[in-house]
Amino acid sequence: MQNKNEILIARISKIFGLEKNDNTLLTDWAKKLENDKTLNCAIDQIISPTYVRDLTRAFDISMKKGIRGLYNIASPEVFSRYDLANLLKKRLNIKKGKIIPCSIKDFDFLDSRALNTSLNVNKFLKDTKFKFSSLDDCIDTLI
Repeated sequence: MQNKNEILIARISKIFGLEKNDNTLLTDWAKKLENDKTLNCAIDQIISPTYVRDLTRAFDISMKKGIRGLYNIASPEVFSRYDLANLLKKRLNIKKGKIIPCSIKDFDFLDSRALNTSLNVNKFLKDTKFKFSSLDDCIDTLI
């Protein structure tokens, strides 16, 4: 294996897109709420939702700057799934659908899920000066 100082190892978090019907987190939730569906959203799982285009730009900048080593590459904003769903519903002014708070343990996953999947991205931000899109800006795009 190569020396870790010769490669970039990126740890990423929950990635989302903003294209209609891309079936990623925000667009999927918005579609379900607009169709008067109920979302069961964990209040105890924390994520760093990261816009896919930011991730591709972050990798591009990393390659141009020659960044090497282990980096967390994700939005510095963190939300519980429940808080994120409520923010989305409010900002999109969706009157239909329900958001039910629950625990991540209420879902029947085959494996256990971490409660905090947010990432400390200070090292990446310091070394690249990269600015991630805010979630508010991303929701504005959906509007």
